[in-house]
Amino acid sequence: MRTLFPLATAAIAFGQHVRVGIEDNIWAPKKGQRMGTVNQVEYMASIAKKLGREVATGDDARRIQKIGTWYKSVEETLFNLGLPPNRKGGQQGFVVYETDGKLHGHLGASDSHPIAGCQVVDLPPEPEPKKAAA
Repeated sequence: MRTLFPLATAAIAFGQHVRVGIEDNIWAPKKGQRMGTVNQVEYMASIAKKLGREVATGDDARRIQKIGTWYKSVEETLFNLGLPPNRKGGQQGFVVYETDGKLHGHLGASDSHPIAGCQVVDLPPEPEPKKAAA
């Protein structure tokens, strides 16, 4: 997929996380050259640095991608990964979670793919209500 590096570059510029690996692309930006996983990581790390972004450590990447995190049910897993719930028997159409109608911060892109969360906005936490003086 020759669009991986341009899309990943755009995602980094938008403040998103990206990951690269041999399962995504084996071709370098220069036509006809192959690129191994280490070369892909080095290439994207250099782009991130040029755009003023820090590169995650291994521990950071595991935390961001929630590797090793276990949930109690499928529904809890889907919710915490920012995915829609499963349909109930016979249910059709779009499936969404019940909401209070307020915007809340996003839980994170589902798989850290370059384009997975480009349109997601991380909102600042809502301020705590002020307490009345006693």
